[in-house]
Amino acid sequence: ELAAEREQRQVALGDLRDALARKADKDSVDEMHVRVASDGKHSEEELKLKSDHLERKVAQIERAVEQARQDIAQRARTAALDELGFAHDATAGEVKELKVDLENVLRNLE
Repeated sequence: ELAAEREQRQVALGDLRDALARKADKDSVDEMHVRVASDGKHSEEELKLKSDHLERKVAQIERAVEQARQDIAQRARTAALDELGFAHDATAGEVKELKVDLENVLRNLE
């Protein structure tokens, strides 16, 4: 009777050890799930920060490109006005020369 009881206790002890091992395995798996979820959330947060940073950089570059376009357009307008001014000055000089030539011709005719 003692031997049977001892064997039952050993079987119960074995069952208890198996149950504890399964519980430890389950806890380990649960812990890994939590860690993976946490790591995933952390990675997601890092990606969001990087994405936000890149979006700010793109916006900054777009503003710089737009400013450069405006600067180029202003320079083109200034260059066109300068060219008109040079053309006007040249035309005014030619008109003066023609006036002098005309005055000389009129003097010669008198």
